[in-house]
Amino acid sequence: MEGTLPPAAADPALLAAVDPLLRGADGAPDMGAVLVALAAVRPLSGREMARAVEAAAPGALEGREGYLYPLLAEMEREGLLEGRWVEEPGARPRRVYAPPGAE
Repeated sequence: MEGTLPPAAADPALLAAVDPLLRGADGAPDMGAVLVALAAVRPLSGREMARAVEAAAPGALEGREGYLYPLLAEMEREGLLEGRWVEEPGARPRRVYAPPGAE
């Protein structure tokens, strides 16, 4: 996407958006809320979301790697996120997610 944006795992805005959600009082983050918070900062692919979550809370997705994409698909069906395919020269097409009506 935009070449001037930092990688998801190093973006302070993304880390700040998810940090409070990942460090809840009960220790069990609401991953749906985390994904919406990430997408509200900027459109991201599932891979970028996973990297941001792992940067903010190492191990948060451990054992749950296969959980993220079905959750994104469910959230898209429910209208909580909108996905669109992005094609860039020399790269594979990727699906990025944003809140409904964004961009």
